[in-house]
Amino acid sequence: LGVELDNQGTINIGIATSISKSGAADHTNSGTINVTGGDLTLSLGSDTFTNTGTFNIADGRTLDLNGGTFTNFNAGTLDGGTYNVVGTFKFNAADIVTNAAAIVLDGPNSQIVDQSNNDALMNFATNDATGSFTITNGRDLTTPDALDNAGDVTVGTGSTLTVSGDYTQTAGSTTLEGTTPNDAVLVAGALVDVQGGSLSGTGTIDGNLTNAGEVASGASAGQIDVTGDYVQTANGLFSVEIGGPTPGTGYDVLAVAGSATLDGTLFASLIDGYAPPVGTEFDILTANPVNGTFAFDNLPLIFGGNCKGAVYNPTSVTLVTYAGKTITQNPESQGICEGDPVTFSVTVQGHEPFDYQWRTDGVEFIAPSLLMLEVPSVLRQAVHRGRVTTAEGDETLHAFLEMDIRIREPSDLLNRTWELGKTLNAPRLYDMYYLALAEIEACELWTADQRFVNLVAPHSALVRLVGENADG
Repeated sequence: LGVELDNQGTINIGIATSISKSGAADHTNSGTINVTGGDLTLSLGSDTFTNTGTFNIADGRTLDLNGGTFTNFNAGTLDGGTYNVVGTFKFNAADIVTNAAAIVLDGPNSQIVDQSNNDALMNFATNDATGSFTITNGRDLTTPDALDNAGDVTVGTGSTLTVSGDYTQTAGSTTLEGTTPNDAVLVAGALVDVQGGSLSGTGTIDGNLTNAGEVASGASAGQIDVTGDYVQTANGLFSVEIGGPTPGTGYDVLAVAGSATLDGTLFASLIDGYAPPVGTEFDILTANPVNGTFAFDNLPLIFGGNCKGAVYNPTSVTLVTYAGKTITQNPESQGICEGDPVTFSVTVQGHEPFDYQWRTDGVEFIAPSLLMLEVPSVLRQAVHRGRVTTAEGDETLHAFLEMDIRIREPSDLLNRTWELGKTLNAPRLYDMYYLALAEIEACELWTADQRFVNLVAPHSALVRLVGENADG
């Protein structure tokens, strides 16, 4: 076909097809090209080809950009476009060192090659922040040296990504999509170093794992095996979802063959409406041995919340469900004068954290307008993930709307928020917004976020942790 290609829709290649054009041409694809029934060859000559759309290349089929200039590829970087490759994608001088596009290599026959059929990923070293890279369905890949990720890397079912050096993630995500831990494997020459972003799914880390970001076993519930040692730093977060009594399928598990050295935060949540019986135990982390503890626990009340916390054994970290609280003695009535201190005590049985609410004349609840969006958003997320029922969400929202909260938006609130963000080196400003209001109004800021309290404690004495006292 002697045409200039400008595809903005869908092209299905059903037979072997060749496209070329006499004279200069700028071929573009912003739609979808499906190479399914025959090969597609674009003889570019001195032409250019730009892809901002999608290539779908079936098993046994080839899409060949022959000659010319493939503008998405420059100086070792593939930038832009989506490439779902089950067969072969070929272009001139293909040698992808950095990926800033969306690449899926699906199946053992999938490949990206140059015109001499050399592997285009033989020097693959970086997955950029805008890059998405997936191997799946039996497609394995070995890098010649270290691999750095700031985007999204997925190791799918039946596949192994072998990194000859360290695998370092500064942002983004790494997802293991195995059906069992040995079904999706990330091999590191020495270390999988999660400095930021998340590692999640079901699969195996073949090597040592350091977590200064987030490790979240499972997609809903699953298991990550680590063949070496696990180290969680003070900035690290270990997230666990619990939706049933069976390890690896009912609840998340991190199974470490070597030692586990713990710090940072443990976050656990219930999913799928699961309500475990009192006394149920969940070994969420196993290692030989377990060293240290998580500095902060953020747990549902049934697991003891901030009061009881996780149970640390020599070779495991266990969550245990406890009986609910019962008030056995309420405060006694007493008369006081204005300005006098008051002390009262409450006797409680059970292991859930106990919060006793009180109000006196002159005590006022204030918040920025952001609260009116954040509370419904958190409730909606909890309902969507099955942590609470729809009826419970409706009831909680109604109770929130009935609270007497005065919304305050001082004129200098945003500027103060920005300054606090810089002072505390905060990556986001949501919490800083509340702290700025507390400072402007000279009032206490109550929060259930232990990490936030830890961050701002050296700067402000206004921040208080909900549940830090049972007596008042």
